[in-house]
Amino acid sequence: MLIRTLLFAVSIASWMPALLARDLVIDNVSGSDYQNDRGLVAGPATFGPYRTIMRALLVAQPGDSIVLTKTDIPYRECISLNGTRHSGTPMFPFRIVGNGAVLDGSTSPRRDGWEIVSGDLYRYIPPRPGYGQMMLAGRAMSRFISSDGDLSAMAAGQWAHWNGRMFYRPPAGKSPLDEPLEITTEAVGITLYDVEHVIISDLTVRGYRLDGINAHDKANHVQLIGIAARHNGRSGISVGGSSSVTIGATLCELNSVAQLRTEGQSHTYLANVDLAEGVGTPLANEGGRVLRLPKE
Repeated sequence: MLIRTLLFAVSIASWMPALLARDLVIDNVSGSDYQNDRGLVAGPATFGPYRTIMRALLVAQPGDSIVLTKTDIPYRECISLNGTRHSGTPMFPFRIVGNGAVLDGSTSPRRDGWEIVSGDLYRYIPPRPGYGQMMLAGRAMSRFISSDGDLSAMAAGQWAHWNGRMFYRPPAGKSPLDEPLEITTEAVGITLYDVEHVIISDLTVRGYRLDGINAHDKANHVQLIGIAARHNGRSGISVGGSSSVTIGATLCELNSVAQLRTEGQSHTYLANVDLAEGVGTPLANEGGRVLRLPKE
């Protein structure tokens, strides 16, 4: 009888994530962060899509799915998955379902932040030091690399990063104020720490000063599927610590330093992943193991 009771308890425990899990829908146009669907504050229950991913993560439980609505406006947030609440099980993983939405960490430069260095060369001091990137209307721009700070050979339409400043030489007859420039501002799009059995899918992550997605440490049994990580200041995806991450059907391109960065004792498994050449090194292996899985 005791053994049967224990087996029953274990069976019920294994199904608890399925019984409690829900789809938490996010809509950054028509949603509201005042939902009370889980009764966490006093007052009657209200139901509907949330406006921000961060608000949904505050009420998330193990095995939930964060379901984004694709709109014409990017989700301009930095989000973190941390601990048991943002974890799942092998049968019922915690999910972020992008549905083709965009998570964007870029902003337009302040109009009063530009100053003329000489002639048609302009300088801008970013709000935060460190890595960075400049884009034009959502597209990557040609970057001029200088080893000594001499920017005299920089062509029109190019930008450079030197000594914590951004420099830009606009086309003839224009100033930086005439163009829809963007700079990376927020640090990391998605940070994962001390989580397990997480799936993030069908999402574009761009314009972050450091990494699009960073599995910082102890992020195990994580799957990144159908991700487009581009225009980030350091890397598209970074895997570190003792994390174990599988990346599939994913494109990392136009990130400044590396498309994929690994470190520590991490394990990264690649299945049909395009680490594009041209801007930044395809792989910066600063530790950890990287294994390419055979195509089925």
